[in-house]
Amino acid sequence: MPRSSKEKFAENHELIEATASRLFRDRGSRNVSLRDVMTEVGMTQGGFYRHYASKDALEAAACDYAFRQTAKARAGWISPLTGKRSLDAFVARYLSGTHRDSPAAGCPIAAISTDVARMEPESPLREQFVSGTRDVIAELAAMPELQHAAADDGRRDATAILCLLAGALVISRAAAGDPLSDDVLQEAGSFVKTLLAAPGPRD
Repeated sequence: MPRSSKEKFAENHELIEATASRLFRDRGSRNVSLRDVMTEVGMTQGGFYRHYASKDALEAAACDYAFRQTAKARAGWISPLTGKRSLDAFVARYLSGTHRDSPAAGCPIAAISTDVARMEPESPLREQFVSGTRDVIAELAAMPELQHAAADDGRRDATAILCLLAGALVISRAAAGDPLSDDVLQEAGSFVKTLLAAPGPRD
């Protein structure tokens, strides 16, 4: 049965979001034009405006898509020992060479934060980025290793851990090709384990 025009529109809409999300994370949104996105999709640039009012709107939508996509991927980041989600498994996968070498499919926090930092405070992209980042912090705070902390302590720990992970990933990518790149990932992961093992308010 042939698809309806509404179904085709929805399919193209998602394809534009997915393509923009990948290109923006890989090259930075300011280095990707609407023509680049639409050419990759196989549509004309004029067709873009049937879906979005502006590139700003697409950037926000692509950011939301990236957070949703990576959240689904992280659902499979489970401990090989317990078969359940854990902070150890999260850190190991986040700081892996595979994640470092695949920015187009990876965490938008590390991939587009410099783009977002140059946006106006009220920009749709910044709003979406902040919302998505808060969701990742909440995800980390819900990990078993942080559950014996007071709620506020768990959230603060999760925030600090995310900052360490995302910062390490950014530096590792910037140092690609140098041994420092691998060192940053390894040392950041070791440091998180040290933090979690240290006695403190959680005990």
